[in-house]
Amino acid sequence: MLSKWYPKVKSVLDFSEVPQDILDSKYYKYARVGLNHCQNAGMQKVMLNAGVDFSIIRNEINGTVEIVYCW
Repeated sequence: MLSKWYPKVKSVLDFSEVPQDILDSKYYKYARVGLNHCQNAGMQKVMLNAGVDFSIIRNEINGTVEIVYCW
């Protein structure tokens, strides 16, 4: 699965890690807290890939587009 299907799906969905500037924003504070707890516990930091267009999130953070709520 990891050697065949995951790369295939990843190429279609354009997965990427959270960019550092977004991770450093106030909206990702608790992601950073969790990463710090893992590091303090001696665990290896693993950043998961996400099928997200981070340019949209960046624009929401910068206030250049309206934040859209899906609920």
